[in-house]
Amino acid sequence: MVGKLCVFALVVLVPSFAAAQTADARAKQIEAMERAINVAVQKGDLNAFKANIADDAVSLDGSGPMGIAEFYKMFNQIKLTTFSIDKANVKFLNDTTAVITDVFTGEGSFMGQKMPSPVWASTTYVNRAGKWLAVFHQENAGHAAASAGQEVATAEHHGDGPRSSPGPFSRASRADLMLRGQY
Repeated sequence: MVGKLCVFALVVLVPSFAAAQTADARAKQIEAMERAINVAVQKGDLNAFKANIADDAVSLDGSGPMGIAEFYKMFNQIKLTTFSIDKANVKFLNDTTAVITDVFTGEGSFMGQKMPSPVWASTTYVNRAGKWLAVFHQENAGHAAASAGQEVATAEHHGDGPRSSPGPFSRASRADLMLRGQY
């Protein structure tokens, strides 16, 4: 009887423990990729940035969606001097889809305008052919600053040219700027 219980425990518990370790390792991998994307932006390294982004990636803010191809055209106009990622939390929707949420705090500019900071950010990653890639990203400046008790630094948009971009591949939210009377 004891032998059967030991076999049962091994059959039931060992795979559960292995799955937990695997999920934790995958979560750490996703968080490391999120940081690597921001390091690539900080270094101005478009190739390193592209290595972690899906070809069909999209960002979304109050201005609407922006495809990654549009962002690539503006990449060299981002100057990120410092950043931190705090309160990172990875949730797996299934074996091939994960969402990371975090508070991104950074100093820098886009097209000469100061980027909003801090911002709540989320990025969706999918595993395609064994490689995790970012497919969707969004940021919200107002709520992160309020929860951190900080004033929000804002980016401004003038005219019909490209829109501001505070983070890895997102534009400053026109809605956030309008709410603060800065658009």
